[in-house]
Amino acid sequence: MFYCLAVVLILASCVDLSENANILVVSASLSRSNQVWNNAIAFGLAERGHNVTIVTPDLPHVIKVNKNVFYIILEGAIAKFKPQIKTNVYDYNIPDLNEMKKVAKNNWDKAYRICEFYLNTQGLQTLLDYPSHIKFEVILWDLENSECMLPLIPKLGNPPVIVLSPNGFQPTLNWIFGTHWKPYLPIPGLPYDKDMNFMRRFLNAITIKFMYYQKYEVYLKENINLANEKFKNYFTIDDAMNFELNFSLALINSNFHMDYGRDVAQNKIVVGGLHINPLQEAKTVTNVNVKRIFVSLQDDKLDKKQLQGIADCLGSLDTFKVYWRVADVTGKIIKPKNIVFNETFNQIQILGSKNTKLFITSGNLLSLQEAVYFGVPILAIPSTYAQTNNVKKLSIATGAQGAINEKYLCRKIRGILNDEDYLENTKTNSGRFRDQPMKPLDRAVFWIEYVMRHGNGKHLEPLTRNMNYFESENIDLLFFAALFFICLPLTGLYLLIKCIQRRTINNDVKFNIKIKQD
Repeated sequence: MFYCLAVVLILASCVDLSENANILVVSASLSRSNQVWNNAIAFGLAERGHNVTIVTPDLPHVIKVNKNVFYIILEGAIAKFKPQIKTNVYDYNIPDLNEMKKVAKNNWDKAYRICEFYLNTQGLQTLLDYPSHIKFEVILWDLENSECMLPLIPKLGNPPVIVLSPNGFQPTLNWIFGTHWKPYLPIPGLPYDKDMNFMRRFLNAITIKFMYYQKYEVYLKENINLANEKFKNYFTIDDAMNFELNFSLALINSNFHMDYGRDVAQNKIVVGGLHINPLQEAKTVTNVNVKRIFVSLQDDKLDKKQLQGIADCLGSLDTFKVYWRVADVTGKIIKPKNIVFNETFNQIQILGSKNTKLFITSGNLLSLQEAVYFGVPILAIPSTYAQTNNVKKLSIATGAQGAINEKYLCRKIRGILNDEDYLENTKTNSGRFRDQPMKPLDRAVFWIEYVMRHGNGKHLEPLTRNMNYFESENIDLLFFAALFFICLPLTGLYLLIKCIQRRTINNDVKFNIKIKQD
């Protein structure tokens, strides 16, 4: 297999880059959503005739067959780590800073252990064994769980690197691409909405600085130490940060309609929803004329009583067929007749059906994008702050997880299905999401090929990328202005006092002289 892949890549290197390039995708996340989004880009490039090599863990239901796509599997990661992936990276109680520090450290440690595991896989060794004359024209890199592999970049000849961000805008992207996350923008995972008062902005700013410290003073240093052991080179934290400063641009899974307004630099390309194929129809389910409800929740965060409450409510809606994407629930709940359980339902296909009248979801970003695109009403039952943050941006109906029971949920569902204004807003949201000058996937492919044609994208970066924090945020100017406007009145006051004192002294002298003369 390795020799066949090598021959294909060597032959491809003789062809014009815009038509047939060798592209490496580093997609080390254990999240299925990340893999779906990253793979959509990879297959979009493959359809253009490029040869795409994907470095990925062995996630089921993600690996597909395409003549131009080659997989390098980081074997064993799913079996070892997937049972441990229970909490969201930013799922902490922000007012409790000690708890925030503890949970954040646990998640950084988890990412460190995963990356350490990858360094010892046969899959990574396969990539390291590539002959030096095999070149990749560009690397697409999802940084999650993979920063200990940054020395691959010089090992592969320092091709341009494009960062993939399936989870939308993240503070890390700002640090890498030369901008700063503003305190008035809630970071993903905090339970805040657009109403950012002073205390929220203050806590948000503290959290951002804490995350920066964790990444660059702890996590990245630990990853560089790992890399030095594996790659037998001496890389420093400065080398790692220089790698990041040379990244060409970022492809970000966001849509302006589903996010807060923000300034976006030229080296950040917004391509939210690129994984959605509008031509898909619901072909995997039967009874196509029956009204449907689709359910996809984080079932590991719901107890048996909550699951049964959801099932009982949905079972009472006997005019609907309910498709619930869930693993085996045998022994956990009593199954109503109108509910079908299956872990492998194709979510996009079901949501793409005109007969799907409601989507009950935890609020994952990709799920929300799909429902908004197809104009399906949403009831969100978020399990983490990140999901709550996604839901608040859309102002959609929510159900508190702790309050789940049959009566409460049925009232919510019937309220949505009978609310004409809500249904009309759903159609409006869909139209806004779809109204774009070009398809998100086409835009992503264009910018990847643009980088291959024109180099590393240095001409796209903002001037602030080469400034320190005080310069880019004009803190030095504000400090000078503060000093000026404080010192100027004080200086004037001082001179006025001196003038008065001098006049007083002069008057006293003249008075004394006059007395002596008299």
